[in-house]
Amino acid sequence: MQTHSSAFELPHFVTVDELAHLIKRNKFTIYHWLKEAPEKLPRATKVHGRVLFLATDVKSWFASVTGAEAVPTSAPAKRGARTKAERAAQASAAARQ
Repeated sequence: MQTHSSAFELPHFVTVDELAHLIKRNKFTIYHWLKEAPEKLPRATKVHGRVLFLATDVKSWFASVTGAEAVPTSAPAKRGARTKAERAAQASAAARQ
């Protein structure tokens, strides 16, 4: 019996927030471009009401727009409430001043 151990990869999607962070634009700019000038962006699809971009499309689009060979991989800046450790570090820094 022959076994196939080759694993397949499911497509990775990029959200509007991630794309906005990548190109340093507001997410509302992305939504505006999707409506008014979709040719400015990689091909998008809606899944359960969310706009998503295939990561492979984003990589090739980014390379064609910027001339860069690789897409930056830094994570988006965290938003929302600070953690207890972050608040303690800020309080400590303020006390030292």
